[in-house]
Amino acid sequence: MKLSVIIVNYNVKTLLEQCLLSVERAMQAIEGEIIVVDNASADESCTMIQEKFPQVRLLANKLNEGFSKANNRALRIARGEYLLLLNPDTLVPEDCFDRCIDFMDRHPDAGALGVRMIDGGGHYLPESKRGLPTPWVAFCKIFGLTRLFPGSRRFAGYYLGHLPNDKTCPIDVLAGAFMFMRRRAIDQAGLLDESFFMYGEDIDLSFRIGQCGFQNYYFPETNILHYKGESTRRGSLNYVVLFYKAMLIFANKHFSGQHNGLFKILIKLAVYFRALLSVLSRIAGVMVSPLQRLRPPFGTGSPKRALLIAARERFGACQKMLNNSPTRYQPLELMAPEKLEQTARAVEAFAPDVLIFDLNSVSATLIIQTMDRLCRSNIHFKIVGL
Repeated sequence: MKLSVIIVNYNVKTLLEQCLLSVERAMQAIEGEIIVVDNASADESCTMIQEKFPQVRLLANKLNEGFSKANNRALRIARGEYLLLLNPDTLVPEDCFDRCIDFMDRHPDAGALGVRMIDGGGHYLPESKRGLPTPWVAFCKIFGLTRLFPGSRRFAGYYLGHLPNDKTCPIDVLAGAFMFMRRRAIDQAGLLDESFFMYGEDIDLSFRIGQCGFQNYYFPETNILHYKGESTRRGSLNYVVLFYKAMLIFANKHFSGQHNGLFKILIKLAVYFRALLSVLSRIAGVMVSPLQRLRPPFGTGSPKRALLIAARERFGACQKMLNNSPTRYQPLELMAPEKLEQTARAVEAFAPDVLIFDLNSVSATLIIQTMDRLCRSNIHFKIVGL
């Protein structure tokens, strides 16, 4: 068997459904398997999988075991030559796995690879490529130097900002949202460290793969959509505490002496610093709330001008789904799924507020390419279907 795709799910049923459809399409010509580990979701995710994706191997946990333990449960039974850890809030293009397998087959030194990721607004996600979080790199990230100097080799080491986003290159750390790994590398490096409940486990595993003599690669020849934060609240203080606790586990495991002590000091400072920012943010939120009432968020107020990209026979079903949405839409035009240039011209002609894709009749490749191209146009994107 060539490929095992492993997805850990927790209460993101709708996104998981879209993810599984895109994964199935990408595996059409590949001998492989899909394994979903559900961490005790309360949104009927398991029922959806059983009814709509009966070929998926479903492992239903009675408790939320965390990311590492759930993935390890699947890794122990996976049969593929290559193993992919994939987040449920992702969408992969139809040729994604073929490209990854071809690269790994041609580069026997590659232990794992990560791809170029964009978020739900079409913007490039800097965590697509990362460096090892040494004390200096951690200091720059914690205190904002990485953000102030995003292209600096000295200050932006966490996101490797000095490396081009469109060139394949060796890197230290892959994102857990998409880790495409060689089984032989995992056999030598070991499974995910279950000391990490959430966050940091991808850094640790990437580091151990490198220690075993393999190279990790950033591979932007294929792009994926990663909504990022749909199954976790990354802006919350709770996220900050969990993330930096994970960094402490990493430091205790891999750093010693002065480096370990310095790292611990930085982590504690980071938690206090981010806690202060969180409090100030809440105060500022209270102060600006009257202004927010004057500027309603997207999805409220007047109907949103929508350009629907769908096959004509799917228009009625899509319209029904939109009518049941809390957001009111005013369909401007129905457009059959065509090439990217035609979609871009239609957007320029109609100037919609939102571009809506029907995943049943539009390829994930076209959706991702269009979002990537139009990310600076102030257009919102929505994917419907199934």
